[in-house]
Amino acid sequence: MSILHLLPVIGEVLGEDARSHVLARSGVTQLPEAEVFCDEAPAAAIHQALRQAFPDMAEQITRHAGGRTGDWILATRMPPVASMTLSRMPAWLAAPVLCGLIEKHAWTFAGSGEFRVANRSRPVFELENNPVVRGEIATHPLCSWHAAVFERLFRSLIDPDMACVETHCSACGDRACRFEIT
Repeated sequence: MSILHLLPVIGEVLGEDARSHVLARSGVTQLPEAEVFCDEAPAAAIHQALRQAFPDMAEQITRHAGGRTGDWILATRMPPVASMTLSRMPAWLAAPVLCGLIEKHAWTFAGSGEFRVANRSRPVFELENNPVVRGEIATHPLCSWHAAVFERLFRSLIDPDMACVETHCSACGDRACRFEIT
């Protein structure tokens, strides 16, 4: 999982002292090298520490970081020919193809969780046992980072008006975190 963009956004929005506080609270003492996906445990710990330390700002920060992560995927992980091809296809055809690409690379954001595409034509993703919220209890969905990554990919490659909403969250007692693209 990537924390490449989350930590800088915490620093930019809340300041370096807050960033250090989140890191200390998470127990993460060594950060992965830039551009490297890290083990899910430190990534999940940082997400959870952010929500605990700054509950009123966590959603805004993780959405911003998720958007940056989506941009990074498009710039460094998505072959240019794939981006160009998807952006030229009609949305009804491109969306299922993008779903397949996301599913193929789900390990990068799902970790040990179980990811599946529940619907390809009207994209719906489900992530069971999501490490980012594992063990948490909430009254509202918490996975704004995931939603923002998906939203950025679909807006950039399929339709700039598309949005992603997490409609169910395992932290709320649901079977899986569910993300719907509209």
